[in-house]
Amino acid sequence: MTMLSSGPRRLMAALLAVKRAHPYSESAPLEMSPRVEKDAAALWARLRRLSLRARRAAVPRLSGIELRLIAATTAGRAGEEWTHEVLVRAWRHTGDAAMAAMLWEAFLLSSGETALRQVASEHAARGESPALWKWLVGDAAPSVLAASAFMGQRRLQFREWIARDDVGLAPYTRFVHLTQLRLITPPMLERVDLAVPPATIDGWALSAIPSPDTPAWHRAYLETTAGHPRPTSHAVLERIVDEHGTPAEGFAFWKEVSPRVVAEVNDWLRVRQLAELLGGEQTVELWRRFLPEIRSIIANRDGRVVYVLFDRVVAAQFLDGASDVWLFPLDMLTVLRRDDAHRIRKRVEENREHALGRFTPRGERWVEGAESAVKNALRTAAPRDGRSK
Repeated sequence: MTMLSSGPRRLMAALLAVKRAHPYSESAPLEMSPRVEKDAAALWARLRRLSLRARRAAVPRLSGIELRLIAATTAGRAGEEWTHEVLVRAWRHTGDAAMAAMLWEAFLLSSGETALRQVASEHAARGESPALWKWLVGDAAPSVLAASAFMGQRRLQFREWIARDDVGLAPYTRFVHLTQLRLITPPMLERVDLAVPPATIDGWALSAIPSPDTPAWHRAYLETTAGHPRPTSHAVLERIVDEHGTPAEGFAFWKEVSPRVVAEVNDWLRVRQLAELLGGEQTVELWRRFLPEIRSIIANRDGRVVYVLFDRVVAAQFLDGASDVWLFPLDMLTVLRRDDAHRIRKRVEENREHALGRFTPRGERWVEGAESAVKNALRTAAPRDGRSK
């Protein structure tokens, strides 16, 4: 290892001190330092205090050093629209490639008329630029156009599409999140919900929507997608219930949701409960047909018998897959639900003369026969002449 003598060490220290005191050269790139950051902050503050007219007059008079200071601090300023005219002039002076990329993203995040459009047009016109960029520079809202372009193709998932060579937008994280926000915001949300898996929409919402705005987006999602199919496993609905409780729990969130949507969510909760307790798809499909009439679903002590409760009827379903499902008057629930599945099976046999019907959940078309049996039991138990059966 070479040891510096005290003379060269003192010389090196002196050179570093000079560099700190005088950080600007005629043309070399600026190195960020406390002095450079302080000078840049003072310059930006001076420009911001000016009126729009005065600022436009001041920009052409900025010195080369001042323009390089602006270019060196573009990253922290490009998101503020009032800076765009200043940044464009600084880019014209320096021709800095990194600055052009930052101004391109600032343009993507902007809407309406902006001083960045010409810079963006030149950036997108380069031979190696992706094809989609040439369309984005002509649009007042690039994120809306990008969202529409994604929905115009159905082959690729969003992550694959955004990284394609002819799209080339994956490196611009903030713009990616803005595009996702467009996709999950009306008017696009209604169509997107029918084409994109709920887990994907939930992931976009987590990335693109600030936490304080999440409850409002959850309500907008529920209202906009009302009437859409709701699979048992639905990431968005699961998150809504996890964060805001169920409608039955009466939290404030649900007071601002329409009754129609509340009814839909309650139906979905019942289907999810049926799936958790019963398992089989055909069995869940059967009871899904009776959601408006079902009041609750409960399990016995050992979880091997499930009761589906109506106003005046209870269906007792054993989970062994081999036993009949029995339909009894609701007032027999207290007799049936005690103890374990073995004792409940004995009570069913002992009280079979009181049954309103039964069906066997086996065979190719058992669901249709079961539906008829349940409907007949509900009719039999319905009140007649204003009196309960």
